[in-house]
Amino acid sequence: RLQTSGSERLNVRQSNPRVVVRSALSQVPEKPLGLYDPSFDKDSCGVGFVAELSGESSRKTVTDAVEMLVRMSHRGACGCETNTGDGAGILVALPHEFYREVAKNEGFELPQPGEYAVGMFFLPTAEKRRAHSKNVFTKVAESLGHTVLGWRSVPTDNSGLGNSALQTEPVIEQLFLTPNPRSKANFEQ
Repeated sequence: RLQTSGSERLNVRQSNPRVVVRSALSQVPEKPLGLYDPSFDKDSCGVGFVAELSGESSRKTVTDAVEMLVRMSHRGACGCETNTGDGAGILVALPHEFYREVAKNEGFELPQPGEYAVGMFFLPTAEKRRAHSKNVFTKVAESLGHTVLGWRSVPTDNSGLGNSALQTEPVIEQLFLTPNPRSKANFEQ
């Protein structure tokens, strides 16, 4: 056993020798500990990363990311219905030109890129509960000095969802807000 910079190097001597490196920051107990029991852990999810290192927007990056999702469909959780599962997606930079048009249609104006954030909200279907949820978040954001610019209903197409997914389908809305000028660094978090 060698201990170096927070990692542990184990030399495993078997008929096929190998070296295992485990980070001290990511170790999980091998035996039950408190409420944790490793026998319940499953390791079947997948994550892929596709990036354009130049920082330039590229349709190819999105196409490659979608292809990666297709190739990893065997790693995702799915139910008995072929059209109900956990879902998957890609994370892209904010499409400022698109959002600028959306904001204009919703009756508000966006500042320059990097000066605002967009939050995705999965809200209750009941109108009163949805309005209450939005009101609570707006009050919290404003109490922190942020400015809520507006909300937008996200167009969705649920025609491909199974019955199980349809029963719990939320209303999806986006919130646009600008940071408290005194806490831009905290806003990134």
